[in-house]
Amino acid sequence: MTTSVSSKRVEPFLLGIGLLFLVVFVVNAAFVYYALGSFSGLVTDKAYDQGLAFNDAIHAQHVQDALGWQGEATVDLSAGKPGTVQFTLKDKTGQPVPGVQVSGLLFRPIQAGLDQTLTFEALQPGVYRGYATVPQPGQWDLRIEARSATNLFRWAQRIAIPLPSHI
Repeated sequence: MTTSVSSKRVEPFLLGIGLLFLVVFVVNAAFVYYALGSFSGLVTDKAYDQGLAFNDAIHAQHVQDALGWQGEATVDLSAGKPGTVQFTLKDKTGQPVPGVQVSGLLFRPIQAGLDQTLTFEALQPGVYRGYATVPQPGQWDLRIEARSATNLFRWAQRIAIPLPSHI
């Protein structure tokens, strides 16, 4: 007579697979927890209001395109040293645009709190210069607005600010 003995022992291979899935689940849950706790999801202030005004922004861009003005900036900045931003503004025929108020903003797209406001002075018709001291090297966004009595021109460019040269 043969008797069979049933074993209630769990196979080590199956136990290993189960533990592997448990570890993956716990690690993923930790990643989700830290991701949700460290980022609000908002990339810009007043995102809802900007979304509502999107059609107005498109219209303003069409008006600016029809105006035909063209801007160009020459940037002479390095981290921690005073420097200049020279902005040249021309109309659609290539002639300088005189008599506009030019202002600007330098800001880091990855770090708040280092924004630099630029006030420009007219050097000659269509040529304007602003001064700034940028505290850190790296990627910065330069935004410039030129306003006349009836027109608004907006211009933007990403620039790279180098370390100051010590030579």
